[in-house]
Amino acid sequence: MGSKGIDLLVYAVSAFGLAWCISNSKVSFPLRLRLDAYGYKWTLALLECPACLGWWTGLVAYFAGETPTSISQWWTAGLFTMASNLLLAKFAGLLDEHE
Repeated sequence: MGSKGIDLLVYAVSAFGLAWCISNSKVSFPLRLRLDAYGYKWTLALLECPACLGWWTGLVAYFAGETPTSISQWWTAGLFTMASNLLLAKFAGLLDEHE
C-alpha cells in the first residue's frame, strides 16, 4: 500500500473514530439526551447515523484542509467519509444495534 493508500486508511479510521465519539460514546451522551428531551429527534437521528455524520464530517475536514491530498473535491470528501463510516460501522457491528 502506497503513501496515498495509508493516508486514506488513516483518514477513514480517524473519521470513523470521530463519528463514533459523537454518535455513540458516553462523552456525547448528555448532549444526545438533551437533544432528545427538547424534541430535536431529527437532529439526533442525523448525529447517530454513521453515513449522515460521515458526510458532514467529510465536508468539514475538506474545508479545514485535513483530508488526504488524493481527495481533491468537496463532494468526494463527503462521499468517501460517508461510505467509509458506513462500512466500518457495519464491520464493527454498530449498525446491528439499530436494526
